[in-house]
Amino acid sequence: MQPRREGAADGEAFLGATDCPNTDETANPGAAIVAFLPRTGSKAQQMLGVGAEVRPTEVLGDRMAMLRKPASAGQDGARQAPVLGRRALLRALGLTCAIGLLGMPEKLWAAPKQETQSKVSKTEQSTLGTTIWLGLEHAPFAGLPPYNDDTVIVFVPSYYRLPKNGMIDAVLHFHGHNTTAEHALEQSALREQLAASKQNAILVVPQGPINQPDSAGGKLEQDKGLRKLLRELTSALGERAATKALGPASCKGAKAVGMLCLSAHSGGFHVAAACLLRGGHEVSETYLFDALYGDSPAFQAWVLDRKGRHGRDRHKLISYFTGGKTRDNNLTLYTALRTLGVECLLEEQPGALSRAQLTKTTAAFLSAGLSHADVTFGHNNLRDCLFASGLKRTVPSDWFEAAKGPRSLDAKG
Repeated sequence: MQPRREGAADGEAFLGATDCPNTDETANPGAAIVAFLPRTGSKAQQMLGVGAEVRPTEVLGDRMAMLRKPASAGQDGARQAPVLGRRALLRALGLTCAIGLLGMPEKLWAAPKQETQSKVSKTEQSTLGTTIWLGLEHAPFAGLPPYNDDTVIVFVPSYYRLPKNGMIDAVLHFHGHNTTAEHALEQSALREQLAASKQNAILVVPQGPINQPDSAGGKLEQDKGLRKLLRELTSALGERAATKALGPASCKGAKAVGMLCLSAHSGGFHVAAACLLRGGHEVSETYLFDALYGDSPAFQAWVLDRKGRHGRDRHKLISYFTGGKTRDNNLTLYTALRTLGVECLLEEQPGALSRAQLTKTTAAFLSAGLSHADVTFGHNNLRDCLFASGLKRTVPSDWFEAAKGPRSLDAKG
């Protein structure tokens, strides 16, 4: 019989039948034969492995050769059906399956999508905002011994609102030695200080070395490690669990992290320096809290990279020190930057600089007048760094009402 031609969305199907005897070289009697001529560029053509350069006539010739073979006469003169070889039959059967799949809705034959495990492990609400514990692949020590910890803690103030441009401004804090991210969050009142500054930004605290005298940064010391962390963070904050927990402060629809400020206490200096050198994401401001134990050349080069610029376009450094090595390193860096023409301020007496000076300067080196453990929060120093930053507020503040003259040193809280 002549093959019947039927149209299909992705090509044309040719249907036929044969009464071939059942031998090693032939198919079963009465087997249905289906051939298919895919349209150029269609899904069917891709599934059948036919390259775009093959012409439809060539495909027809290859697929339909056996079906078009004329019937032959037997010894008794009776006409016999064309004989199809095993390979031709298997090919036809394969095409039959392909056509069957093409005729079904994709959702019925496509491989089922696997559910992605949520990266949100815990959420906590308070009057200040929402704290979210994430497990991220690009966290500093995710899968890296000896710590093997993928924790990244994020705090989003209750007043936070995602800007229309979809960019999340953030403060990324690195804790010091012999502690954890969660303990540093509490001890240094990091959430309270961000909320008090009223800046429209989120706080990010990745888990560093756990309860060890170790300044290693893990994956954040790798090339573009910071960029990878921030991209994964942005995606995780858009998950359903995070969106539900954040409510009006949701980050759903965020495109990326925008303005980024780094904050480091004590041994957190090294990972901060690594982020400046090769993190792959622009850092606008850096705050060191008795943390300049080393890597001074990295901080100096970073400040000089935007020398002469102002506002959000500059690289601004504020560094607090207590005594000993950090004092010596701060004074050395202050002198070097001044020599290179950078606008710098030095505060030997805590509170001597005005809030206006702290806001406008490119680099400030301040004697903390506090113990090493208290330097981040004792006078709400992180809060004042954020007040004086280039971050944008959406909530009114009276901090600048006393912009001139020596600034008051507020107690914690």
